[in-house]
Amino acid sequence: MKRYLIYFCLFICSLLLISCKSNDTSLDIDTPAGEQLQWGRQNQLPFFASNLLGSAFSNSTCGFFVGKDGAILSTTNAGESWQQQKSNTTEVLNCVSSPTKLFAIIAGNNGIILRTVDGGANWGRISSGTNAILYTVAFANTDTGIIAGADGLLIRTIDGGITWQQVNSNTTNSLRAIIFLDSKTAVAVGRNGVIIRSTDAGQSWTIIPSNSTSYFLALSFADPLHGMLSGASGVIYGTTDGGLTWTARISGSSSNLFAISYPSLTSCTAAGANGVALHSTNSGTSWDSKTIIVNKGISTIGFVSPSIGIAAGDGGLLLKTTDAGQTWYSVQPNSTSGWLYSVAFSTEQKGIAIGEYSTIVRTTNGGISWFLLPYIMPLNHLRGISFWDENTAVTVGEAGEIQFTSNFGTNWSKQKSSCVEYIYGVRCIGSSSAVAVGFGGKIIKTSNSGTTWTDASSGTVNHLFAVDFANSQKGSVVGLYGTILRTTDGGNTWANQSGITPYNLFAVYTPDESTIIAVGGFGTIIKSIDGGKTWHAQLSYTSNDLRAITGISTTDLTVTGENGTLLHSTDGGANWERQSFSTTNWLYGICKKGASSICVVGQNGTILSASK
Repeated sequence: MKRYLIYFCLFICSLLLISCKSNDTSLDIDTPAGEQLQWGRQNQLPFFASNLLGSAFSNSTCGFFVGKDGAILSTTNAGESWQQQKSNTTEVLNCVSSPTKLFAIIAGNNGIILRTVDGGANWGRISSGTNAILYTVAFANTDTGIIAGADGLLIRTIDGGITWQQVNSNTTNSLRAIIFLDSKTAVAVGRNGVIIRSTDAGQSWTIIPSNSTSYFLALSFADPLHGMLSGASGVIYGTTDGGLTWTARISGSSSNLFAISYPSLTSCTAAGANGVALHSTNSGTSWDSKTIIVNKGISTIGFVSPSIGIAAGDGGLLLKTTDAGQTWYSVQPNSTSGWLYSVAFSTEQKGIAIGEYSTIVRTTNGGISWFLLPYIMPLNHLRGISFWDENTAVTVGEAGEIQFTSNFGTNWSKQKSSCVEYIYGVRCIGSSSAVAVGFGGKIIKTSNSGTTWTDASSGTVNHLFAVDFANSQKGSVVGLYGTILRTTDGGNTWANQSGITPYNLFAVYTPDESTIIAVGGFGTIIKSIDGGKTWHAQLSYTSNDLRAITGISTTDLTVTGENGTLLHSTDGGANWERQSFSTTNWLYGICKKGASSICVVGQNGTILSASK
């Protein structure tokens, strides 16, 4: 009750202070009954979020990826789309081998072994005779296979994985990677620099000196002679004699490298913690370092050809390369759990949403399905997006980031401006002009689709959060501490109309030349119908921060905000009704799509739609 009284007092005081220029600090009370829009989630929950740990391809298109929580994914088109398979277990699945399209063996924690002979439609549990952690599996053919695990454990099958017998590995070090070079020769690596080799299909094993105490984690061979291994603290070793001798290679990285793939004699890719990836085009003599995606560890890499490969890891991360590891893009639909800050539709069917760490998702069917686009480097937070036409758009964000696309987000090019701080909002005007606003009162403008951006004087040092234009000449900007700026010459000059409210204004909507509606902190909604000369408060019935506003028409308006706040008005904002859709995720972005529907984006990858 004390909180409500404080808000009420603030509200009354602001009315007395500004007279005809009024402000609403809002109260959390029941809203009047009113129209409820038809709300629904446009993106489903993340299609897959378990950590992926192991992978295997049987041919150039068919493969399996496995991981925590009994996760099994399969693909029949080289990773462009995925199907989740039922494992009937929640055990951690560490590895998989798939000698043929239909036959595969999976192994994991607590000695679990799963077997399929129908491409994964059904998985049967096989007795391993152990409760140890099983880290890696390899098959020489459909009959003979080896599984290696903790404390030097090796078990072997000669009947296609139906039965398994333990064999002597001659080591007590955990074995993390194993591979067959031909029907008889196999190599395994693991803890304390251990390397063991077999020439009788895994019946007996010999220790190979490595002169290392590093933890070897991954192993790959380009042919029976040339191989690479990777491990903790950026360790990489190479062999040119089938694993009999190994030489250290300088990787230039100190990250743990959990995965390595050597699909051809010249090309090799290693990857690991925090998305760090290393790429070599000269058999490991030198390495180029790059970060694929921030804070996402990569655990496994599988190449189906010298140029096409899939990397997988934490949180269901799935990335694909078609240029031998030089660049990567996401192949996981409906998968982002990152925060989305802004959304824009160029047509009723085509839309793009943007968010943290350069997250960009795109739809071409009105939001029925969304797909992650390749990440823009560096991985800055993206805060605003606007379209010039159906396929041409600009997005802005952290560290002065401005990115331009002319093919609906397939490719992006960086644009330069004088801004090196946050750019929070952008609005395209006409066919080639745009205005962007940001940190410290920054306003920049382009008249040539972003080829050049020039500064415009804002007259304020307050951060500016949003911009909107009613036409090519008349527009408004809002920002910190109730900052309101107005232009009537396309953004060349700006008049200060501040002093309406002390609260931050996060979004502005200008449906016509005279009407301006701004929303912001503590449920603030203010409206002008004379181009900003006078303002009137609107009662929002909430003290939550309001972050975005749009309208299907000048009277049909929707506002979103903190803690899942959804407000709707059918009378131009004279009355607002809280919408009944249940979510506690913050809702940051909103836009109109089509004649009678809107799209909303927000925290944890939330995408909502509503229609009349």
